[in-house]
Amino acid sequence: MTHNIVLLAPHHLDDVWRIEQAAHAYPWAESLIRKEPNKIALNCALEVDGQLVGYCFGQLVAGEATLLNIAIDPAWQGKGMGKTLLEGFIALLEARNAEEIWLEVRESNTRAYQLYESLGFNEINRREGYYPAENGREDALIMTYLVMYLRHGLPNTEASYRCLFWWSLRIIPPSLCFYLPLCLCRDT
Repeated sequence: MTHNIVLLAPHHLDDVWRIEQAAHAYPWAESLIRKEPNKIALNCALEVDGQLVGYCFGQLVAGEATLLNIAIDPAWQGKGMGKTLLEGFIALLEARNAEEIWLEVRESNTRAYQLYESLGFNEINRREGYYPAENGREDALIMTYLVMYLRHGLPNTEASYRCLFWWSLRIIPPSLCFYLPLCLCRDT
């Protein structure tokens, strides 16, 4: 089997819409799927032997990427296609100098959560009652992936997030995030 990550094109949209409806209990509106991408969009698809089996919608602004939507055709789920697609999406973002990637996932979507975690995403927060659910509302778990740390061979750990937090408050310059003594940034 030949796997290819390709940028989404208009001829993919019928398949994307079909997969969106089949893969999500609460799919996006068709108008969002077919909307013309803007300058910050980074939408890609996974093809297996020329057949579209999954896609993701994302955006990249000033080094910060967001994964907005991802789905794999239910017939292809459980075969490593989500991991292949997400690794391809991350590679596209790394090539465009993304520094961090953000996403949110339903608390009940443990398979997706485990996939994200296995690829280096860390849970950093939660949005209570964010998603509609069968019995009311469901929390969204916010996760992030620090491309800049992995690019420099540093661990994508909670300690790295503390350093990034200090930097975001302008307590330390970004260059020091990579060279702080281990005692300041080690996990406790």
